[in-house]
Amino acid sequence: MARRRDRSGREERRAKSKARRPQLSRFYRNRLKDVRPGDFEFKLTLIRGGRTRRINLDSFVTDFSWSDEESVLTGAVTLRRPDADDPRSLVIGTGYRIRCHVRHAGRWYELWTMRCSRPRVDPIEGTIEVDLKDDLVGLRRSKRKWSFRKTKRRKKGWNAAEVTREVCRREGVKIRSLPEARHRMDKLELTGSALDVIKKAWAHERDKSGRRFFIRMRDGKLEVVPYRRNRILYTLGAAIEGVELEETQAERPVTVIIAKGRIGKGKGAKKVRHTEYRRAIVRRFGYIPEEKDYGRVRSHRDLKLRARRDLAKKIRVKRQGRVSTPGIPFIRRGEGMRYLSKEPGWHGGTDEIRDRTYVFTTDVHHHVSGGGEYTTDFGFIQEDPFVKDRERREKEARERKKRERGKRRRGDS
Repeated sequence: MARRRDRSGREERRAKSKARRPQLSRFYRNRLKDVRPGDFEFKLTLIRGGRTRRINLDSFVTDFSWSDEESVLTGAVTLRRPDADDPRSLVIGTGYRIRCHVRHAGRWYELWTMRCSRPRVDPIEGTIEVDLKDDLVGLRRSKRKWSFRKTKRRKKGWNAAEVTREVCRREGVKIRSLPEARHRMDKLELTGSALDVIKKAWAHERDKSGRRFFIRMRDGKLEVVPYRRNRILYTLGAAIEGVELEETQAERPVTVIIAKGRIGKGKGAKKVRHTEYRRAIVRRFGYIPEEKDYGRVRSHRDLKLRARRDLAKKIRVKRQGRVSTPGIPFIRRGEGMRYLSKEPGWHGGTDEIRDRTYVFTTDVHHHVSGGGEYTTDFGFIQEDPFVKDRERREKEARERKKRERGKRRRGDS
């Protein structure tokens, strides 16, 4: 910790490390070949279960799509019977699974496996429309009272991995893989679905460790995966087919913060004030003040930094957009990419801190038509979820150290 003096004459400790925007250009250094429309080949397979033969659906599919906007992956597929008058020529039943593979650069990759809902049949045209849902939806249907408590047999309580194993044992769900959970809880009780209790258990692990987790089903088995940055960063440029950009900001944001605080405690506390503003913002929106009492602060500089941080949040412009591009099947929700644009607020800067070309997806929709046309439509934002997590972890660490120092002082007294 470095020390410096502020204008009040008091010494304050300053942390050397702060949460900054990551140098993504260093993380993604190796350039790969460009992705061109038509590079992908899809294969759909019907899995009826048991020892029955799997059916290749490529010759029956007219179009299909899938969406990644919630924890449960959803989709839809439209098929045409080879003989419109014969229902037995193509039988799609509720609970059957459809698996999608994609071929890229000479290799086949499994994209998803989803179960069929009740099909909708047009007997005249001989078409079948089926909605698809991930196996994770089965964990949302059953609702019961869950209780995981600290007992004599389990003196250390439960961690998230143990709760997940017990829930899957009761629900009859197989487990593919689980990460290590290091933090235990004395009690976890709720009334809801199996997915609700699994989410709450891993939310406890996230609060304690700062790590994020992704819960999903693969081939009928549950797996919990730590949230990581995507290995490949796609750059969107001339291939974009359509784009919508949106900026949100308060119509009359606060432009001046009159901050108040006190240094020390008791009768000897010293009152401090600071007025934080930006000339360009005041000229644009006018003089709109707001008084804020920050209570006890470490120094005048600490008060100034808090007011500056709050003013930045008041005038911050939130940017989001939506893009339609030739299909990229490997894009998932929450992943990062680069969007090259000359629009104000979206272009690159002279350094990494001012570079706003890095965006992060919020929802992804894929659609493949029978004619071979494949498009991907997704929304994105500029806020980096990894930076927000790191800032939250650092804030919680500072609060824990503050509480520990307070306990030591009370113990000494």
